[in-house]
Amino acid sequence: YAPTTIQWLDWWSQLVPMRNGGLGSPVQLLGDGGTGSHVEFFRDGVPLGTGHALLDDPWLISNQGASPVQVSRVSALPTGSPFSIHLETRDPSPDRAVSLYRGIKGPHETYHRGFSILTPRASWRAGFEFDESLDNEGFNTSFDPDEVFFSSETFRGHAKIRTSRTWLERRLDDRSSLTLQYTTGRKTKDDLPAWGADHQELWQTGFSAVMRSGWKNWRWRAILHSDQRDSRWGERPTASSASQDSRFLEATRHGLTLDIARSASEADTTRALRPAGASPWSWRNPSGGNALGTPWATFSVSRWAVADSGAVWLPATEFIPQGSGHEMRFAAGKGLVLGNLVLNAGAAIESAEYGGLGVDGGLTLIPAGRKDPAWQVSLAKVNRAPRSDELLTPLRRDIAGQELLILANAELERESAWEMSAAGSLRFLGFDLALDASLRKLTDGITWLAVSEGDPDGRWQNGLEMNSSRLTGSLGRQGRFLGWARLKLEGTWQNFDETRGRAAQLPPEQHIRRHLMWENHFFREDGILQLALLSTRRGELADPWDPRRQTMLPAATWHDLILGFRLVGVHLSLALRNLTGQEYLTSASTKAPGQEMDMRLHWVFHY
Repeated sequence: YAPTTIQWLDWWSQLVPMRNGGLGSPVQLLGDGGTGSHVEFFRDGVPLGTGHALLDDPWLISNQGASPVQVSRVSALPTGSPFSIHLETRDPSPDRAVSLYRGIKGPHETYHRGFSILTPRASWRAGFEFDESLDNEGFNTSFDPDEVFFSSETFRGHAKIRTSRTWLERRLDDRSSLTLQYTTGRKTKDDLPAWGADHQELWQTGFSAVMRSGWKNWRWRAILHSDQRDSRWGERPTASSASQDSRFLEATRHGLTLDIARSASEADTTRALRPAGASPWSWRNPSGGNALGTPWATFSVSRWAVADSGAVWLPATEFIPQGSGHEMRFAAGKGLVLGNLVLNAGAAIESAEYGGLGVDGGLTLIPAGRKDPAWQVSLAKVNRAPRSDELLTPLRRDIAGQELLILANAELERESAWEMSAAGSLRFLGFDLALDASLRKLTDGITWLAVSEGDPDGRWQNGLEMNSSRLTGSLGRQGRFLGWARLKLEGTWQNFDETRGRAAQLPPEQHIRRHLMWENHFFREDGILQLALLSTRRGELADPWDPRRQTMLPAATWHDLILGFRLVGVHLSLALRNLTGQEYLTSASTKAPGQEMDMRLHWVFHY
């Protein structure tokens, strides 16, 4: 298991997490070129965060009590990334209570603790989750010698991250329910060169209410959600006084979403709201098609606001202290059955206070009558409005000792893209094969442009046109080998042609992962010996924290080895992270630590 969502993405997703330091450090999640690194997270269909890239910190997305994170390539996300990440509440035994605990003790006084409990399925049902990650001393991810690092009065890079989630469900009948959810989060982190700061504190609170119901072959879901994020960062405060160079930033988002879909039969009502290639209840896919060809529609409205005290960091002429905006979106689609095929068509219209009106559309061709189609071909025209951080929040970064200023731009317009894609999977001679290929043309892309040639300061502008291609393939095999063995090799290859302007960041052109897992069962299935080798090769790429792309990070390969033993629900394991000890670069100013070892305890009880 991966203790954090960042670790899970590093092991199992198509995204490339780039950390600028140790635990709690700023993270860029690189996917397709030119779309930015802000990825939308959902939990049980509820959108998480405020849409502000700085405050929607992925470290505060806990996977405690959630099923393995699902990553979907969905074309039309207002956040500007074609990737969405879905977490779903783990419910292995609905008729029994379930409690789960995860604990890790690592080097440098690092710990992870997580606990969750879920009551049995009944008219009233409740769940609670708590997640904590601590780095009490901090890792030396800089290029300074360890002697300098440990001789400082305060350990550099220490971090504390705590999140909780409480939810209550009232089941009205077999098809209707009301779920209330409340989440909190807190993060403190030292040593953040990517943000030009020595210290950061981040607070998060969220509330949602989800009503599900249906009538005959129709099913609908309404989601009311509200999120607030507050962050203070700057110089490290002392025991006697707060920092005089501290900046406070607050962002909120409130919204309502309504999903409606029709299925071919009452038994298929859930399937009708599952677009091909997307997570269940994913409502932003412009083609939105499903293998049944049934109609669907969705409407969403949200309001966001940002308040910033950043005037102490910038001249007043370059700073807008606060602002707000709205987004409304309506999308609908229907499938046309063509013999053994279904052609799904969908369209969406979106209105935003910044960026004006936008129209999306898409076509998807898939085989009929299958819950998970073996192949699909899609054509989509998508666009996205600028984010609140691009519009209003100026930032400064420390790039290898040089300060860089990134100015906001309230005059930004929408960026748009055409995308053709094809995906397919098959089983051949015991091997599982899958391919996903796409061509993308981006226009009016939002990128960073210098104020003048050679100037380290710049601002976001609509100045990027780029053609790109992406190919992701995987090969897997499982079978008997002195027990049970599984092997999976997957890779992503990308190519970029910037016809106008220059992208502020690009993912590596090559990214490869290998998973080798083996287990053997003992004591009449009560004991299981497990071995896992997780290998990653990241290709060469420009430092994602430098929008000028002046520093190249060389290709790197690392391996994580985990040896575990499970007995009657209790799982003990030992992990060797970065097995070879190679200290590869994660940014121009930070590196990954060498070999690390941590001890893990994981138990699940059903009662």
